[in-house]
Amino acid sequence: MKLTKLRLATVLSSLVIIGVAMTGCAGPSQSPAPSGLTGAPMTSIDVASPPGTLQAVPIAFGEAKGLYAKHNIDVKFVSVTGASALATALVSGSVNMSISAVSAIWPLANQDQPVVALLPTLSSYFNVIGQPDLNLQEPAKGEKASLDNVKLLKGKKIGVSALGLSAPKVLMDYLLKQAGLSPTDVTYIATGNLATSVAAFQQKQVDALVTTPPDEEYLGSDAFKYVANLADTGTYKGLLSGEVTTTKSYISSHRQAVTDMCIATKESYAYMKDPKNEKEAVAFLKTYLNLPSNDIAQQVWDNWNFSLIGDKPISEKLWKSASFWQAGSDIADYVPDFNTYVDKACNKA
Repeated sequence: MKLTKLRLATVLSSLVIIGVAMTGCAGPSQSPAPSGLTGAPMTSIDVASPPGTLQAVPIAFGEAKGLYAKHNIDVKFVSVTGASALATALVSGSVNMSISAVSAIWPLANQDQPVVALLPTLSSYFNVIGQPDLNLQEPAKGEKASLDNVKLLKGKKIGVSALGLSAPKVLMDYLLKQAGLSPTDVTYIATGNLATSVAAFQQKQVDALVTTPPDEEYLGSDAFKYVANLADTGTYKGLLSGEVTTTKSYISSHRQAVTDMCIATKESYAYMKDPKNEKEAVAFLKTYLNLPSNDIAQQVWDNWNFSLIGDKPISEKLWKSASFWQAGSDIADYVPDFNTYVDKACNKA
């Protein structure tokens, strides 16, 4: 499919990134909101999420459709940039829940932090793209072709959304090691998401970029070559990549609200993914991600809706698949105990 190229000026104006304010010892507001659709008091839940992330779209969509109000839940998004910052916001009590990469949450469990996974948000949806002037083998489908291309990145600058525990960096570290290289053989550049990542690639501040939707659709297919087309290929297909996470203390104090949040989230994902609601879903996607055209919004939906899995429970098989994100780290063999770190009530809701 031929993709439309977006002008840089449009990209640069597409997002305003808002940080989390952590002042004093105050946590998120717990005051009941006005009554919900059932007449019962609303519970306001502060949810940390990276700005402009696809995995937050179904929850935001459900909130706009009143699916959370139906269950007496008022979702308040708090924009947080970077996996480490998301983890800090959650465990510090600055937010009630987070939409996080597994690569940020599992190390917390390994440190005996009281985190609990509620629902999946995404299966793996990353690709690695390179500048058109790189001598890349295309199509880069399949592990061998991808790794041959990765070898060409030695000495290059690679853009990832954030350093540290971000899933794009963890994935790139793994690919480098599989190709016989070390993460020290490249220079990582934190490019953020959407506007800033696309701008960094267009301005050739990076030679390659680990993409998340809708980076590729913004750029247009003429603007890059694939280093590794991984999202629907081989080893990387169907891996648990993101989750809605909370803490044991929040579950203890808000058991019913957590369960209601899970029910509403499953309903939101299911409603958005229902083929008969596609036109509505694409229109919301365009608005929420500030996409420049209906055509690009449709491309994003067609290419990536397969990765939205929040209407499903976290099975033990899916849980174990996320161990991929620890590959190459000092907890490479660690899988948090399923019965301890996955909320049973949400899974059954």
